Amino acid sequence: MISHVFSASSILQLETRIEEFKLGGFNPRIAFVFCAEAFDADEILEVFRKYGIEVFGASTAGEISNGKSFHGTISVQLMDISPETFSINIFDRNTSSSFQAGKEAGTWACTIFDNPTLLVSSSGWDADGDQLIEGIKCGAGNSVQVSGGFAGNDVHQDRDTLAFGTPGITNRGLVCLVFDQEKIKLSGITVGGWKGIGTKKTITRSLGNIVFEIDDQPVIEVYKKYLEVESSLDISRSNETGLLVERPDGSAVMRAAFLVNDDKSILYAGSMPEGAKIRFCISSSQEVLTQTIEQLKEFQKKVPDADAGILFSCISRLQTVGSLVEKETMSISDLWKIPYNGFFSFGEFGPGSTGLSDFHNFTLSLVLIKEN
Repeated sequence: MISHVFSASSILQLETRIEEFKLGGFNPRIAFVFCAEAFDADEILEVFRKYGIEVFGASTAGEISNGKSFHGTISVQLMDISPETFSINIFDRNTSSSFQAGKEAGTWACTIFDNPTLLVSSSGWDADGDQLIEGIKCGAGNSVQVSGGFAGNDVHQDRDTLAFGTPGITNRGLVCLVFDQEKIKLSGITVGGWKGIGTKKTITRSLGNIVFEIDDQPVIEVYKKYLEVESSLDISRSNETGLLVERPDGSAVMRAAFLVNDDKSILYAGSMPEGAKIRFCISSSQEVLTQTIEQLKEFQKKVPDADAGILFSCISRLQTVGSLVEKETMSISDLWKIPYNGFFSFGEFGPGSTGLSDFHNFTLSLVLIKEN
């Protein structure tokens, strides 16, 4: 497998770079494309259709190309993987739930390959990442490997986030890329770094991924009391604190507040069941960086070789550590010395503490691609 990564600042520059690779004898069959919201996804897809290149992509809250972070660009990774080893489809949630859309994607993947592994990009502010991943597992089996991320933007809640691919564009659905795992192996790791503080609290009233009360108090008042935020806007834009949600099986996941509704309830990226125990979390930038790099080093010992990589990193990591975020992204280049790209996301899919695929917030999710 041959792979090339580059960053473009315009549609013209994007097409020029592709043309240069084609003239040099490189014949890519798929492109991983992550772009700032300012770009027209239709125009981007049209460029790749012109050259017969399949696309898996998403809008971003920042782009990553070979370890460097960018803002306002198009990050592209071209690969010459055989078309017989992958397929791409779109599943909208316009007439179905997050769970049903995920189930349709998982069921479809199993009709394409006997042993599928998936990359997904999801769009829409109201998507429930937990329900998406549970739906995929229902359709494809509990042990199916899923990596990916929620599409992003500049945290403008009045604007769409977009997932796009060869079949088209969705602002309320997911793009699913399935590989034949017998021929293309994907290996993933998810790293956090946030730690719980204070006493445990209980979600006492919720519906799906919307929370109304914690410890029988309005959720927004609990945030204001314990985090000393002044307004609803501060809560919905707070990316330095999250909630650690404990599950009945002993596992735990981080959850981010997406937005504050008109009734003062809070919409989260994943399910928030009534009765769940939660703790507020914080972490210093140095703790985040140190833990991430150490875990990546351990993962490299288990998976020393790869042909390429895709990185989905939560926007909270960028906003917490700023430009230092490149220390963790560049460590991937140092450890594997492979081409890779990715983006800063609003939520990540990848292996959880149980080893099974899960939905996360505040994490770095890396997937390594190796041609068998």
